Amino acid sequence: MEPISSEQKLRLVHSIREEHKNNQMTMNHRESVLFGTPLPLVTTKETEEPYDNDKPHTFSYRKIRFLLAILLFLGFLFLDITDTQILGIDSTAITTKISEDYRTNLFDFIETIPYTQDNTDE
Repeated sequence: MEPISSEQKLRLVHSIREEHKNNQMTMNHRESVLFGTPLPLVTTKETEEPYDNDKPHTFSYRKIRFLLAILLFLGFLFLDITDTQILGIDSTAITTKISEDYRTNLFDFIETIPYTQDNTDE
């Protein structure tokens, strides 16, 4: 077994660090997609920008969706408790629309599918 030169060790350490950096960037990207947060700034040799992961992110679509869901639910409760209508829609109309079954039956459309197989058994 040949001894490993210091140059080979240095290249190995460099490749391990590069692979770790790429894995970290991939994980940061996946977390940003999963949680809806912007990507953090990463230091590069060209830009020399600091790594900006400690800065809190104030804007989040998750908060807006949560607030919108709460407002819609409170609006539904208001319609249900007061028995009022808004634009001709009341709480029973909303409940029936939510509980409807929208699945399609395949057998309803079977006649519209053309039969293209030729009978060539002769």
